[in-house]
Amino acid sequence: MKDEAGERDREVSSLNSKLLSLQLDIKNLHDVCKRQRKTLQDNQLCMEEAMNSSHDKKQAQALAFEESEVEFGSSKQCHLRQLQQLKKKLLVLQQELEFHTEELQTSYYSLRQYQSILEKQTSDLVLLHHHCKLKEDEVILYEEEMGNHNENTGEK
Repeated sequence: MKDEAGERDREVSSLNSKLLSLQLDIKNLHDVCKRQRKTLQDNQLCMEEAMNSSHDKKQAQALAFEESEVEFGSSKQCHLRQLQQLKKKLLVLQQELEFHTEELQTSYYSLRQYQSILEKQTSDLVLLHHHCKLKEDEVILYEEEMGNHNENTGEK
């Protein structure tokens, strides 16, 4: 039972580390999205400045802006898909963790029951040992009395 509990502890620990790894991946994806959003905002500012300077620059900047929006949009969709996949994996790992935690609790309760039974049996055994010791002492006293009685009878 202790080996099973240890095995389950290792499984729970492994699942916890996977969970933490996935959470870190999600955080990193959020950071990438934030950086890309910042880049997009910076590009928009540059575009606005360029539009004020000349019409040709304006058209070039508009084209660059559209390209960056398209790039950002596809990148964002990719990151959202990855984020959804990571969330699904996270959910599966959380469910596994809950399942193994329940199994571990069940094993723990069974172990506690066995421990209680063992403690009761140990207590009963100590009591029986004490009772046997008393009976043994009674037999020794009886044998000594019989020996004394036989000696007294032999002298008479």
